[in-house]
Amino acid sequence: MGDSFLNNINRLQNDFYDGNKKNWLFKKAQKMECAAKIANEIPIEELFKRTVYIIPNTNRVFFDYTIFKLYATPDTYEHIINRFMESFQWCIDNYGGYEAHLNLDSFTISACERHKGAIEIYYNKCLNSKTAFAAKMSKMYIYSTPSAIDTITKMLSLFIEPGVRNNMILYDKKESPAILNAVLGGEP
Repeated sequence: MGDSFLNNINRLQNDFYDGNKKNWLFKKAQKMECAAKIANEIPIEELFKRTVYIIPNTNRVFFDYTIFKLYATPDTYEHIINRFMESFQWCIDNYGGYEAHLNLDSFTISACERHKGAIEIYYNKCLNSKTAFAAKMSKMYIYSTPSAIDTITKMLSLFIEPGVRNNMILYDKKESPAILNAVLGGEP
């Protein structure tokens, strides 16, 4: 993924926290402030294309939480979900359906709470049983599932349709790197 891209984000984060002592309490607002700074400093299209994209020559739409968490705020949620919808639609138009692949490395219960607005938008526009996107998704692969996945699943139970739940395949943190490498086109 380009070292300069991540180095630029790390520099922006370090600058932000150098100027704003890192909170031990009330971290949510501070993390959102830092994410907004990144979203304002780096071209948003560059961030989007590294967050949600189609794996070349496949019907696989990939979402990378490790990038999403760096800049996503309520102001960007709708745009990111629209990127999902465009990618899903492209796969449906070209392949008749799609697979969703989500890298949830470093996703936590607090992250779930912080980005619940994005999850609601995603559900309403993409995974609700009344959408074509839910019907055309063959599988949802979730990589680096958090150790608290059961708690997170309970928190999100309203947003997980039974049909989607039945199509979910979870990989833990230990097995995910090798599988992700193969899915993204590297050697297994």
